[in-house]
Amino acid sequence: MVLGIISDCVHIKHSDGVIGSKVHVLVKQIDHLSTYFEKVYMCAPVVNSNDNHSAISVYSNKDIVFLPIPLAGGNSIMSKIKIAFVLPIWIYKIIQVCNRTDLLYLRAPNNISMPGFIISSLFRKKRFSTFTGTWSGYKHEPFTYALQRKYLAKYFEGPVFVYGRLPSDRKNIHNTISPSYSLDDWHREALQVESRLKALADQKIFTRRINLITVGSLTENKNQIFILEAMAKLKLMNVNFLLWVAGEGDSLKKYQKFVNENNLDQDVVFLGNIKQHLLREYYRKADLIIQAPIHEGFGKVPVEGFFHGVVPVISDVNLSRKIVGDDQRGRVFNSQDELIGHITSLMRAPFKMIDLIKNGREYARENTLEAWGKETLCQINAQ
Repeated sequence: MVLGIISDCVHIKHSDGVIGSKVHVLVKQIDHLSTYFEKVYMCAPVVNSNDNHSAISVYSNKDIVFLPIPLAGGNSIMSKIKIAFVLPIWIYKIIQVCNRTDLLYLRAPNNISMPGFIISSLFRKKRFSTFTGTWSGYKHEPFTYALQRKYLAKYFEGPVFVYGRLPSDRKNIHNTISPSYSLDDWHREALQVESRLKALADQKIFTRRINLITVGSLTENKNQIFILEAMAKLKLMNVNFLLWVAGEGDSLKKYQKFVNENNLDQDVVFLGNIKQHLLREYYRKADLIIQAPIHEGFGKVPVEGFFHGVVPVISDVNLSRKIVGDDQRGRVFNSQDELIGHITSLMRAPFKMIDLIKNGREYARENTLEAWGKETLCQINAQ
């Protein structure tokens, strides 16, 4: 069977012909999903670059064939107008995907998925979709996101995988996860986690610096400024910490300025966009993962932390309480004071982290690429 994928994920093509993406988790997921198919056609934006490969992840499956489309879109009115100029190319490439494949995978919400929905319906393609946004919606959600969610909820024929299912009469709506790691990855971390647990058991109180990490694009929604403000308060309390900020984005200069103005230069390190194997090295050194998104679909970063024995302390949005298991695997917060309270509380009683880590590891073992792939194929075959 041949799979076609329609996605807005930006891919980068280097002069040597290698194509990859800075969205490392998508590469891992598509690589795994592609093992179930003879060939995969990927219809996604591809831009040329002469930079080295260090910042991108590359597909290992050589049976993934790209049908590149121009990059266009954005939330401004002008950005939407520009889509009209590339729409004919999008339509042509979507028709190509429909003609060459047996099954179509549409990732939403994004601009290209809308013509993808229409054209694949006209072709009567067998298809499935993942809605990677917040299924319950949120304040100031783009109109096109809400429109796509309504279409998937009421009219789409085929499995729809969502983060946090709401009550629905339609049996084709399924809860899903956004995995980053395999079962082999889980086993690979066992010795490191055992060493971490032993060190915590021997510690009555944190006598060393606590290592924190936050991961994600540096944007208003990911809300790293909230975390940085909390770090400034921790510094005034003479808490010994180091925060790694992994990611890149439009807010970088603003965040760097805040760090400089609040004398956090020795306490906060910006890592930029780093590949998964480098990020793992920081997870292995981190004690807590701090995430403060304003809205979030499936928080994959806390689950990545579980694999490495890192305890997540995350904002109370969408699936956060489910991910931390109502404080069995981590903590949630609704204010900076709560965030600071969780950090200092765990520093005063590090033994509490032992059960959190053990429970998180069990949760991680159930949320691997293999589990995701099998469940996805099971629901597709049942349609």
